[in-house]
Amino acid sequence: IACIGSTIAAKKTAFVHVFFNIVTGIIVFLLIPVLTILMNKLTLIAAIEEPVIVLAIFHTAVKLFGIIIFLPFIETLATFTEKLIPEKNNVLTKYLDETVAQFPAVAMEASYRSVVEITIFVLNAFPKEINSQNKGELNLEMAKLALEDIRKFFKKIPTMPVNSEEFQRYLAIVHSTDHLEQIIELLQEEYKAEIVCCSETLKEPRYILSEEIKIALGWLESKKVIEAPAIIEELTKSLYNERKIGREKVLLDIAQGNLLPEKGNETILGLLWLDSLGYHLARIIKHLNNSRPIG
Repeated sequence: IACIGSTIAAKKTAFVHVFFNIVTGIIVFLLIPVLTILMNKLTLIAAIEEPVIVLAIFHTAVKLFGIIIFLPFIETLATFTEKLIPEKNNVLTKYLDETVAQFPAVAMEASYRSVVEITIFVLNAFPKEINSQNKGELNLEMAKLALEDIRKFFKKIPTMPVNSEEFQRYLAIVHSTDHLEQIIELLQEEYKAEIVCCSETLKEPRYILSEEIKIALGWLESKKVIEAPAIIEELTKSLYNERKIGREKVLLDIAQGNLLPEKGNETILGLLWLDSLGYHLARIIKHLNNSRPIG
């Protein structure tokens, strides 16, 4: 009853719990004569006479018996449960639950985890876009829908004191979602992606951004590299310098007649595109670092 109106995960847990108890109960009921004999022998061998202790041992034995029965069928049970109670919401926002929106601390944790999930999903699209000439169709629709879900969730969070720690976390998360939206828009500029992945001139800035992505993903997925946000910030500065120096070189080549204006313009657009991606990624990591749970 308690799981009514709760999350999909809670409903799945409740179903497995009830299913486990029912099946185990039926099997134990059918085996009561055998189990009674075994329990009598066990209590005699262990010299246990206290009824409460005997009952506790029987209860523990039943649970262990159930675990042994279900152990070989865990994957089958998981698949059956998934089909019976499918995920109805975007998997990227699985942590969002309207029932916790009224509790700022819990709501911030759910929002933080959701933004991390979306960021990881989006970052996994990066390498294909900047290095591969044979790209499949880039599908970021799930990420866009997830951002919409987060904004709807934000509306349900009550107003917090501006000076409170939770408000500062909230502000950082809001900033992260804005930069995520900017990245998604940039990744959808397919003609710029084509310019970048095919240009030998943009090899170095491509490499810098790839490193930034690699470190960001490692930090988001494990949080083990404490200095990752600072490293990403330095890489972003390097990317900016590449864009600035590269632009000056391209303009000089055009002026000297060593490069066609059209080609030069494409290169400048590519540099700006890579620099923008790196900038927004660095901002996301910075804000997520400021909004992550303490401890």
